[in-house]
Amino acid sequence: MTTELLNKLLSLSLRQWIGAIRLKTITFVKMKNNNQFANMIRWTARIIGSAIVAFTILFGIGYLIEGFGKPSSGTFNTILIITFALWGIGLAGLIFALWKEGRGGIISLVSLIIFIALVAVKPNPDSSFSYVLFIFLIPSVLYIYYWWLKKKSLGNVS
Repeated sequence: MTTELLNKLLSLSLRQWIGAIRLKTITFVKMKNNNQFANMIRWTARIIGSAIVAFTILFGIGYLIEGFGKPSSGTFNTILIITFALWGIGLAGLIFALWKEGRGGIISLVSLIIFIALVAVKPNPDSSFSYVLFIFLIPSVLYIYYWWLKKKSLGNVS
């Protein structure tokens, strides 16, 4: 039976292969109407957001352990404190978005955009702005997009 199927697949012409690919593409587009596409967006946001939170916590713990017993190297100014507070609010928004995608996504997106703006101002002369920080906006945008798709499928968003 498997050799018959293999022979049948190998005997298909290029036109038949293109037709099969089109059929799969149409099936994928129809999948968007289902909840499968929205769930894929939600789980992508959850995985990326959880990884960001976990790595930040691990790096923070490592930094605290490394700096334990060493004298502090500088003073904290107001902008630096606000920057780290916004970073914490952004991470808390990513955690909150695991339960409430829309609210958590908006909280994390707004706080992380303000955080990136404050980092771009360079309050610390020893630091430089890194465009890698924009990666942290990806799960927030995905959470908001999932929330919009969910509301649209329920007919609440025009």
